[in-house]
Amino acid sequence: MAILGDGGSEPVPFSSQPLRLSAAAAIVLYLEIVLGAQLRHWQADDGPLWFVLWVWLKLIVAGLLAAGIVALPIAVLRKVPRDPLLRRRAQLLGLLFFTQVGLGLLTWITKYGFPGWFRQYFWTFQFTVVEHGLWQVTAVTLHVAVGSLTLAAALSLTLWLNLTARRGLSRFSRREGDRDRKTRT
Repeated sequence: MAILGDGGSEPVPFSSQPLRLSAAAAIVLYLEIVLGAQLRHWQADDGPLWFVLWVWLKLIVAGLLAAGIVALPIAVLRKVPRDPLLRRRAQLLGLLFFTQVGLGLLTWITKYGFPGWFRQYFWTFQFTVVEHGLWQVTAVTLHVAVGSLTLAAALSLTLWLNLTARRGLSRFSRREGDRDRKTRT
């Protein structure tokens, strides 16, 4: 695929790498939301092994997602030439994702407290977990809301990248067709 550069005459090849990364990020973000719902609605009578499973799956998927989200704005900056709309959307996705990670940490602290291993190596403030307290409800609500907003941003970026690829290809094809018609007449 190709899109036109700033001059409008020379086609610039369109790389599908940002589009594939963005689509993969949207799918994995959805999986992360599902895992978060499983973790959020875990009941003590489900057994502790299920809780550990959901926590590890969520952390592993979040780590993979972080790698993809870091690579995505870089790929957009390198592969999509001079498109401020796509660049801003990719940067917004990165900002939302890392805000989401911070809210996830805050949610864990307000729901379960600081992990024991963390308290051994780092200074922590005294915090009493209050079930359905103001801080817990606020942190969980913000985490869920920003997670959904992050998914929407990933879908938006994916759709814009797809539109850019399609429009670029159709504009390039029309220009080639116009040149062929002019040479024939």
